[in-house]
Amino acid sequence: MSTRRPSEARHNVNFITGNAGKLREVRAILEPAIQVDSQALDLLEIQGTVEEVTLDKCRRAADLVFSTLQPTKSPTR
Repeated sequence: MSTRRPSEARHNVNFITGNAGKLREVRAILEPAIQVDSQALDLLEIQGTVEEVTLDKCRRAADLVFSTLQPTKSPTR
């Protein structure tokens, strides 16, 4: 039997942003079903299509976040 209360999040995401307004919007949409944690990272932004920029920034953020959690391992892609 679960000890989790119905109001508690069952999933969580790590939202990478330094923009407090974006964070508020995402939390308003996702919480309480999904817990939103945030981290501000200074990431290089390449020039390209929306898809190219998005994928590159996600990869850079994952590399930084995972290197902090597991210094000897890099994330698998």
